[in-house]
Amino acid sequence: MSNFNQALENMDEDVVRTFGEPLLYTKQGAEPLETMGIVDYDVIMNGEYAQVQETETMITLLVKEVGTPDRGDTIQNADNQQWIVDRPVNNDRHLVQVAVISS
Repeated sequence: MSNFNQALENMDEDVVRTFGEPLLYTKQGAEPLETMGIVDYDVIMNGEYAQVQETETMITLLVKEVGTPDRGDTIQNADNQQWIVDRPVNNDRHLVQVAVISS
């Protein structure tokens, strides 16, 4: 890994640790994993041709801690609010952002 990529990975981790919250991530069929993540509520997503808009909850996690989330994995915060991963939205190999639905 280049120094530049390592610097970006360190920066991503600092951002998640600073602005994130403790989460419990559970991959289907695996033990729960304590991690940190950033929960964004009411993110506006554009549909095809940007004619339809909807709001979703997005959660950003560190790839090195959770890998690539799959549909059906669960995430829970300290207030016992629980979400189910609907789909990965973005993955730059440092951070992964997933769209979630409340369970």
